[in-house]
Amino acid sequence: MNQLQPTSDSRMAQIHARLEALTTERADASTDLARAATAVTDLLTARGRPPREVRRRVQRDRDRAKTHLVAIETEGRQLQADLAALHARVAAIRAELAQLSRRDDPVTAGLTIAQYSERFFALQRELRDLVGGEPGAVA
Repeated sequence: MNQLQPTSDSRMAQIHARLEALTTERADASTDLARAATAVTDLLTARGRPPREVRRRVQRDRDRAKTHLVAIETEGRQLQADLAALHARVAAIRAELAQLSRRDDPVTAGLTIAQYSERFFALQRELRDLVGGEPGAVA
């Protein structure tokens, strides 16, 4: 069987690109949170009592940074779960393609040529959409 043609918009490529972007976003959010936490600490340990409005603004900034970091981490976990599900689906597609390639298999033997062709090409299309040009994307 032929190697799949590379497609930069495959689902796997999209997930990997977003995970890479999240790595940078997470680092930036961690830095922002550290700055905000330092600002709160500095403000609260200052000699004079800062105005309530200033304290609340700095604490809101810290809370916003925490929330942003949690959102990034949650999205990262969801993408990892999506990636695991995608790998499972790819494995299932490859197993079915392998089954279709065995002519002596009872399931394959019971298919008409039209049914076989329709299923085979549908599986190849789905695999190409999911994996695209990833290494080892051989049907």
